[in-house]
Amino acid sequence: MKIIIVGAGISGLSCAIFLKEAGYKPTLIEKNTELRSFGAGLQLGPNAVSILNKYGFSEELAKLASFPKKIRFNNLKGNQNLLEVSLEDYENIFGAKYCYLMRSDLINMLYKKCLDLDIDIRFDHIVESVEANSKECILNTSLGSIKANKIIGADGINSKVRDSLTKNEPIFSNKVAWRGTALLSDLDPNFFEDVGVWVSNNMHAVFYPILEKNILNFVVITKENDFKGYSSSYSNSFEVDELLQKFEINQKLKKAISKSQNLFRWNIYTMPSFQWASANVGLIGDAAHPILPFMAQGSSLGIEDAYQVALNFAQKDTNLENLYRKRKLKVTRVAYYSKTSGQIYHLPSSLRKLAFTFNSYFPYFLSRRLSFAYKNILND
Repeated sequence: MKIIIVGAGISGLSCAIFLKEAGYKPTLIEKNTELRSFGAGLQLGPNAVSILNKYGFSEELAKLASFPKKIRFNNLKGNQNLLEVSLEDYENIFGAKYCYLMRSDLINMLYKKCLDLDIDIRFDHIVESVEANSKECILNTSLGSIKANKIIGADGINSKVRDSLTKNEPIFSNKVAWRGTALLSDLDPNFFEDVGVWVSNNMHAVFYPILEKNILNFVVITKENDFKGYSSSYSNSFEVDELLQKFEINQKLKKAISKSQNLFRWNIYTMPSFQWASANVGLIGDAAHPILPFMAQGSSLGIEDAYQVALNFAQKDTNLENLYRKRKLKVTRVAYYSKTSGQIYHLPSSLRKLAFTFNSYFPYFLSRRLSFAYKNILND
């Protein structure tokens, strides 16, 4: 069976590895001329870490990733602590730890494994269209057409494979992510010891240290009505000054952003609901279900998708519609939890404080969400 995976990002590389380990020989197609990684750091829930551990990545993750003890939620205006979530028992509860690492480190780790497994990776193939019927698929690229039995689109928010399944287009969410890094040694490392989530009206920020790299990673989510799609660097950008104005009240956070070695501004998109798989063409990760980042589950869900593909194929279930059926509930509910979490983070101060106070008296509200998102699907 000829399987083509489009996109050499986290989801695509993972899918190639998992399928190869299941006894298949996938071909991985990438539009760029070499492996590329956008963004700064990322967080992986135990649901994704448990899968990576299953495929032998635990030792490398221990070297590359940081494993926080807690997440602190703080009110940006006034600096008061709103809630602390302990992560120390996650390995016992979910079968793996919660971690964060540089996106480039994760992609390079997966790419190296692909090379070790002798997976066919073809760069510089820009996908133009996909043709599919009940018998075969054709992937039309800038370097010619490739026939296959199955095509798996892991080509992100601007997926070309998706065009064969729906006419729906990504929708700008009126939210923007500012992602950057700073050297931890230039800052107060004690202040940034744990994952810190700072919430305010129409915005929130997450700061977390990657100790092995001496890096503080941050992402700031702001509400934006204007449609702006560009990225820039700190050295010559007025965007940093624009962002700093939102942090006047907290000098330590402001200093971290001003020390940023790179600041990229990304629009955040969602997709209208659609069936993201047919019998022979299926989507995984952001190509299928881009979600708001308020539960940091984007990469984790993509890794879960990749694992489900390989699990189905290992059981000789190669109908990709069944991938959609098995993943729909998890993805839909996590997307809802993420959306509503963001709504709480961005509430006016008095309402937001009330919501966090409610959780301190009824922690089941948050723990139920985390338990569902972080559930170890290896046990299903």
